[in-house]
Amino acid sequence: MFVSTVVCPACLCFGAAYPNTHRFYPLPSSAEPRDAVCHIFAQVRCRDMQTTPKRLPILFKTIRGEVFSSFVGRNACFYDMDANSFLMEVINDGAIGEAYTDFDFCDHQLEPIILKRLPNELNTTKNRLLSLTLSHSFSVLSDEELRYSGGVSNIDTYEDLYSGPLKHAWCGRCLMEDQSKGRDQYMRLLWSLGTNTFCPKHRLPLTSHCLNCFDRAAKPQFAYDGKQSVIICSRCGANLGSQLGLQNISDRNALGILSDRSVKMAWNAVVRLENTLRRSLASKITDKRLTLFRTFIIEFSNILLKSSRGYMPMIEHFSSAAFPNRPDPANVMKLHRPYRATSVATKRKTHALIVALLKGCTNLFTARAPVKNIWSRAPTMQNLRDEMSPGQNSELDALFVKFPASAF
Repeated sequence: MFVSTVVCPACLCFGAAYPNTHRFYPLPSSAEPRDAVCHIFAQVRCRDMQTTPKRLPILFKTIRGEVFSSFVGRNACFYDMDANSFLMEVINDGAIGEAYTDFDFCDHQLEPIILKRLPNELNTTKNRLLSLTLSHSFSVLSDEELRYSGGVSNIDTYEDLYSGPLKHAWCGRCLMEDQSKGRDQYMRLLWSLGTNTFCPKHRLPLTSHCLNCFDRAAKPQFAYDGKQSVIICSRCGANLGSQLGLQNISDRNALGILSDRSVKMAWNAVVRLENTLRRSLASKITDKRLTLFRTFIIEFSNILLKSSRGYMPMIEHFSSAAFPNRPDPANVMKLHRPYRATSVATKRKTHALIVALLKGCTNLFTARAPVKNIWSRAPTMQNLRDEMSPGQNSELDALFVKFPASAF
């Protein structure tokens, strides 16, 4: 009897990492490929050479501090699949579609799946999976303000609407360390937190786009290189762990900025601010002062980021080589609360300006004078008020009355 040979996709995947385990299995010519069972993965049935197995084995375990979409992405890339398709195969449910794109925040639609179905399929515990999501790691996290995603304004109701899945920033040095130590590259949970613009470990600015092709619409994507999962640019395929430059700064200027002591002092001041914000979001923290501090910083940031009646956002009246940014789109700046929707670079610059104005830390900003159109060094609160419209000044006065210095 003639015997044909068909390759199991799961074997192909394992064969890339472990050549000795790669096998072919024979099929009678009269048999249908879907009826064949791989002799290595007996639980996997293969439909044909092109399709993936119906029940995919989970190969990688969760990593402490990892974000949920990273865990799913590492396993999905092993089978050359995206996260949504992988979860559909794992839990055998076609209901997971575009509605479940915000895995990391774990909204009310995704939570029942994580709580009831995924732990059994992913060979892990419910609490382990929930620890990979923002809403359960930071129970105080506000869906309205602190989740970094795109934003538009509803013309009919003038309310802020937030669109798109959670966006990610990353630290190239952390990814480089992962690869140099022979482990999978993975996205950290803290990088997805809306108040974080610096890497807590290396105290360096996070990056939100590829520094090779500079495509701001491209997203980080997981890929399997035969030994471990790596994170690459979805457009040019460059390894994000090999990019050690600074966003919005040329390589020539980056070397000088990284070695400048004043820049390091200014960066450390912003890191301390963001560490305080992160502590205020921790589930076990009930300190009222931290809560007031977080609310004040977010509301002050919204005032600096918001444009109204043709006025340019206040943050764009200030410039700093240590905190460069590109102006955000008009649809973001016109939001009533643009803090959540703004870019990582603009948010980092806003944090730095607040620290410089209120804390008296190293001030590396320059401000444009409103009348003579000249630039002054080390701007003060008065420079800020001079640039504001009467309505914005009133809003700032109300903020300072609401949150007096004694509250902190």
